[in-house]
Amino acid sequence: MNWTNERERVYRWLRHALLGPPAPLKEAAGAAHLNGIKPLERFQTGILFPIASDAFGIDASGDDGDEPEANLGETDGDKIASLSSTGQPQRRIVPPASVGFSFFVQGAVAELQLIPTAVRYEQPEGRLRSQAEQWQRIPLGEADSEARDLRSPLSARARVRAEPILVFDDRARLDVLWRARSDGWLITVSLTNVQAIPAPAMGGGGTAVSATMNEFLNQQNERALFEVTLNCVIDRGRVGPYPRADFHLLDEEEQELELRYRKQIIYAIGHGAAVDWDLREARVVRIRTEFLPKVEVPRVDPTAGVIDGAEFNVARLAAIETDRDRLCDALERFVAGYRAWSDAQSALAGRLESRYRGPADRIRIRIEAAADRMLAGVALLRQDSLLLRAFALANEAMARQMRQAGRAEPRWRPFQLAFLLLTLESATDPDAEHRDLLDLIW
Repeated sequence: MNWTNERERVYRWLRHALLGPPAPLKEAAGAAHLNGIKPLERFQTGILFPIASDAFGIDASGDDGDEPEANLGETDGDKIASLSSTGQPQRRIVPPASVGFSFFVQGAVAELQLIPTAVRYEQPEGRLRSQAEQWQRIPLGEADSEARDLRSPLSARARVRAEPILVFDDRARLDVLWRARSDGWLITVSLTNVQAIPAPAMGGGGTAVSATMNEFLNQQNERALFEVTLNCVIDRGRVGPYPRADFHLLDEEEQELELRYRKQIIYAIGHGAAVDWDLREARVVRIRTEFLPKVEVPRVDPTAGVIDGAEFNVARLAAIETDRDRLCDALERFVAGYRAWSDAQSALAGRLESRYRGPADRIRIRIEAAADRMLAGVALLRQDSLLLRAFALANEAMARQMRQAGRAEPRWRPFQLAFLLLTLESATDPDAEHRDLLDLIW
């Protein structure tokens, strides 16, 4: 079985379920229409909502559940009024109405083409109330019909906001912000749903009138934009790496992430969605929004650091009570393999740029601490018969479970066995140094 193809098939199904129908269904007349359900109930992402006015969207649930439970007969309007009277801040749920991204183009002149596309739904005219709800799918911006050409400003000002561009029959707006840099332009482009809907009329007690609320929901669905995409084609200028914050201003975790992903070039950052780009001959030729991003993650080698003499057979480790010394020696060999791998990584760290050496050293210290904790776990197995018994029973239970799952020779993966040894001391000794440390495995 080709697992890459299977993952792609699952991904396409997810896109269909969460964003909208795939191309073959879009081309079939009527196949992409919705029956018996509203679009905003059917789809979950890739949506730009219309703007609701007034106080609609205020969350009347209180703050994180710390307040006393409300009276069961109390309406949402009563709750809002109660929160206002007590001075508790009101939270408003504002669904996203815009999406975009920022990127950097080198050189004094940049020429772009923005290509927005979307879908809207509307109910067919003449539908009777007794008939099942139906929504017709209407594409917007097909065949690049809403494409717009843009050029960098002639003005020497550091910040220039371009004149807004209405698209989709005035349902949405394109905005472009140009920020001059010494060697190019930092550009932000966005697509916004500019349609507005009034809040539903409220009846007694602050509750929405049923008929009016249904009308509001229909308007919200009709004015929402679905399957939204914003493409930017680079016609002139070279997209460079997106400017990053000064390395020394980052906190320790951010510096370590910079170290781990130093070979990955970020060409754009998304606003309201992820962003992806197409490369041709090492140049970015197109940037686009992506509401459901994907990436093929390389397989991890689970045998890194494994050396001869280490023991990973779960069934044999289950018999450790009858062969303690030999199996503890094998576990120590396993930790020695981990240390050998760590030493090799430290040698590589010595060739890093100077700014990365501090983060690399912090990671190395944590690796050494993990190895020390694993050795401490092995030492406890040599000394504590009760812990040895528990370790044997744990391995026996896992061996049975693995066999039941169809594994003829149950074996630990190195990271699994490492985690087991690493946590032995802190899990059993209330005074252990790492007792308060929450160890996670995934």
